[in-house]
Amino acid sequence: MCDDARLKAVGWIGHWRRLLSVAVISALLVGSGAASAGATEEPGDGPPVVVDVGNECVYAPTPAGQNTNRLRIVLGAGHVYDVSVDGAPVQPNDGDAFDTTAADADTAFFHDVPVVSASQPNTVVISHEATQLHESTVRSGDCYQQATTLTITKSSGQIESGESVVIGGVLRTTENTPVAGATVKLERRLSGGSWSSAGTTTSSGTGQISLANTPARAADYRWVYAGTGRFASKTSTVTSVAVQQPTTLAITSSASKIKRGESITVSGELRTSSGAVVKNEPVVFQRRFVGASSWTTAGSVDTNSSGKVSFTAKPTRDTQYRLQHRPTSAYGASEATTTVRVQQPTALTISRSTSTLTAGKLATISGRLRTGDGSNVKDRSVTLQRRFVGSSSWTTVTSTKSSSTGRVSFTVKPTRHTEYRLRHSSTTSFGASTSAITKLSVRPAFTLSNSRLAGLLGRTTTLKGSVSPSYSTQKIQLQQLVSGSWRTVQTKKPTSSGTYSFSVKPSSTGSRSYRVRIPATSRHLSVTSSTKKIVRYSAKITSILYDAPGDDRYNLNGEYMVVKNTGSVTINLKDWVVDATPQRRALPSYTLKPGASVRIHTGSGKQSSGRIYLGYKAPIWNNDGDTGRLYDPYGSRASTYTY
Repeated sequence: MCDDARLKAVGWIGHWRRLLSVAVISALLVGSGAASAGATEEPGDGPPVVVDVGNECVYAPTPAGQNTNRLRIVLGAGHVYDVSVDGAPVQPNDGDAFDTTAADADTAFFHDVPVVSASQPNTVVISHEATQLHESTVRSGDCYQQATTLTITKSSGQIESGESVVIGGVLRTTENTPVAGATVKLERRLSGGSWSSAGTTTSSGTGQISLANTPARAADYRWVYAGTGRFASKTSTVTSVAVQQPTTLAITSSASKIKRGESITVSGELRTSSGAVVKNEPVVFQRRFVGASSWTTAGSVDTNSSGKVSFTAKPTRDTQYRLQHRPTSAYGASEATTTVRVQQPTALTISRSTSTLTAGKLATISGRLRTGDGSNVKDRSVTLQRRFVGSSSWTTVTSTKSSSTGRVSFTVKPTRHTEYRLRHSSTTSFGASTSAITKLSVRPAFTLSNSRLAGLLGRTTTLKGSVSPSYSTQKIQLQQLVSGSWRTVQTKKPTSSGTYSFSVKPSSTGSRSYRVRIPATSRHLSVTSSTKKIVRYSAKITSILYDAPGDDRYNLNGEYMVVKNTGSVTINLKDWVVDATPQRRALPSYTLKPGASVRIHTGSGKQSSGRIYLGYKAPIWNNDGDTGRLYDPYGSRASTYTY
């Protein structure tokens, strides 16, 4: 029912409702100036009242029938009512008047209004004794037959013989509302024939329809909906389905292996799956290099009366060929492939990560394998070979496969001068190639350590280390820097374990520079150590003033030791030790130049040029005789003085 056409008496039932109606009608009569004294009162226990006005649609059983808007009018008991629709008096469907005088309760009446357009409204007016009780508008156009849309789809526009196609569609109103539960017929027209039924189906709750069909040959399809009074009939557009004959395509090549520059012939034959020759159908000739993903079309010809085709090609590298028949309305797709191997000339480059290295260290030998036209050659075995410098024979070290960019890489650890090369052996697809020769020059691994470099004159410093690899003809030189030039002062051979040792005992004080060097040989480069500076110094206690003027206890600085730098290098007296047994005390930092002397006082005082203070609180030198000793920072005794 239409909500805007319904009038309800809300919350009032029976007698109370009628009392309210009496009050309303009385007010209307007074307001209109009607004379109530002349009215004829009808039987009943209450005033006239319109309880409800509504409607419902009554649809014709066929599309050609006319739909009806059925008005439902509920009136209060005990009165006769006048009803008009669109200004014209009407009667109920089952009587002559809207008469409730004999009723004990509210009475429902029905009146059918023919629906003639989708925009049609109906104005309903209800009166009692010329007094209007109700007026409302009912949308009769809502009951007008709704226009529909009917779409059609197909699971495939082309199928092979014996396959089924699913024809689908959707039945909706033009306002996009699904039409559910409708019977829809699928019609088919085979090529050259007329339309016939291919089955019926019922639309789903969403208006969906679907039927499978297996045509023997190309066919057209359409949906037909007969319609009802509520929904208009509709026929979908036509969709076509092509039925193909499956085909097979054979391929042969005049040769499967050739050398670059040679030609081949690729042939094919097209037939149906049942073996029938397929003539005058286009066959496409395609190629792609082995390993590639996309095909390139190289030509196309139609099959001859025997269903055959032929193409000529001159591949420059390993190539796949494909013959392809693309689907038509009559014949399905088919294809066949063959591979032709073409031996390519190759080139092999070589490089090294370094030209020189120390024995035992790692280096990288790299290379790249390419065809004569510069294309990368991948997944091919490349061998690393070596020979020692001076040798004429090559030794295979290892092999690996080239990467996607044609690259190879090897790690080597030469112990002497070595030459390397890369080789690729001939295969069906690629010719042999050998790289240029690259050389790694090797210096021996060399270590050097030393005992203490600085010390008193007369001390020996040891320089020692190891060399690897070592051999009997190898020489190890100890060199001294003399007047700006290095001079070899000792030469030795390494021991069987590769060690060596030199002893250096300078004959005079001073600073001297030394290094260890291994000269170059046919096996190795020369190698030279860092410079080691050996320093020799000397100092002497020249006197001890042990008896200070006056009382020694009160003139501590009156007793002192005199120390002289008797060498040719400056000495820092920090951590040198003065020994007046049992007293021993380290000296503070003090620079003592060659030939200079310093007094070392027993007591306390401020250090100054020529004076150092030991800070004792009592005399340390015995007046009746004693021995003083001087030690360098390493604990070696530099001088002894006895008085």
